[in-house]
Amino acid sequence: MYNDAAPNERLYRNSGNHSPLLIRCALALGYMGKTNPTYRDTLREFENEWSPYHRALRLEYQDHFERLFVQARNFADAGGIQNHTDPTTTHLISMLLAQECRIADLEEQLDTMNERISISSEDLSKESTDGQ
Repeated sequence: MYNDAAPNERLYRNSGNHSPLLIRCALALGYMGKTNPTYRDTLREFENEWSPYHRALRLEYQDHFERLFVQARNFADAGGIQNHTDPTTTHLISMLLAQECRIADLEEQLDTMNERISISSEDLSKESTDGQ
């Protein structure tokens, strides 16, 4: 009876006692496989929900707003594994993490520049004392 069933249908059927009608309905409605939307799907939905806000922003801030979502997409692997009951929390944590990474990178660049300035000013002071 089940020999002609699709592989997904066989897997679904083997996971418990389900009637063939229930299995066919589940297949037809697309309830097979994932039970939760992906991180990227929920992020896209979150972004769409905030599109009126995005449009209302001044032009100078719109790129920054868009960058938040681009950065959040960079953490899609971790967000998908987290599978939080409220995906908005995962989106916001991803955005915060991206901001933290940018801040750390800028701090490192600033430290490097300060070291170069310090070395340059030491060289200048040596040259001025040598010239006297």
